[in-house]
Amino acid sequence: MAQECNCDTGLFNLQPSSCVATPGIARKFVFVEYFKADGSVNGVNLSNPFGEAEIDALLAQSDKNLRWFLSDRFKNFVTERADPNFETVDNENLFISQGTRTMTGNFYAAGADLAAKLDGNRCVELGVFMIDSANGINGVVTRDLFLDPIRLNKETFFSKINFPTESNRFNVMFSTEWDRLVKDGDLRTLAFSDHKTDLLNKVGLIDVLARFGTASLATEISIELYDVDGSAAGDPFTGLVLGDFTITNETIAASITASAAIESPNGTYTFTIPAQVTGDFITVTATKAGFDFSQTTNEKITAL
Repeated sequence: MAQECNCDTGLFNLQPSSCVATPGIARKFVFVEYFKADGSVNGVNLSNPFGEAEIDALLAQSDKNLRWFLSDRFKNFVTERADPNFETVDNENLFISQGTRTMTGNFYAAGADLAAKLDGNRCVELGVFMIDSANGINGVVTRDLFLDPIRLNKETFFSKINFPTESNRFNVMFSTEWDRLVKDGDLRTLAFSDHKTDLLNKVGLIDVLARFGTASLATEISIELYDVDGSAAGDPFTGLVLGDFTITNETIAASITASAAIESPNGTYTFTIPAQVTGDFITVTATKAGFDFSQTTNEKITAL
């Protein structure tokens, strides 16, 4: 538990333990919604088993309130805390509060769309775990047997793209501040030996989007799936088969069983389905490990 200045306890012992865990160089982030739906902090309960199986489940969690959003590796990480705030009285400084801690970094293996996604994080109360070069998971401990995310000031979260020059590569820069109540002394590391997961070589979910949903016949609908790769048109998402899809009549909240799915051209899937009521809205989504198709349901097809 965190210790506060307390006149009853007096001075704290300063001798460290015989073996001290400290953070390594930050290489990745795990962003999370800071609060769960029940209002509790979205931390790791260390009373329960926590290893690769649990981490993989968090990375693929369908509930975005609980999901771990793992970033790619970044470079040029800098975090600094400003000097404390003092009031000067009779030429004597009186402590008021600690200074703000900022952190910045640059993503070099990213497209411009990452900037939009990072900026979108301002919509939620945000927390972060820092993954270091030794695969340590760094967060804060303010309650017994919980490693909690570092709370961020969502209003300070921003990003920008840096255009390439003859001496610099294209990259996406981000910057944010820790919440003013987060204390440096509460930082703790869950070492690789405790969770045994190579997070540096894991990846988060990749978004798959949909467009041009059409009904060409009363018993035939089609939709185009793609992912954003920095190109103007996006990259066609290929290789899905009939069993990967779920088709729903949203108007009557009923599932539809397709008898065939044909991919032609790449990324465009045409389904043979039973005739639906004219004007009903139909959605198509898919499931494949490592990908998030939840946004494809925004593309509604009007039945003929």
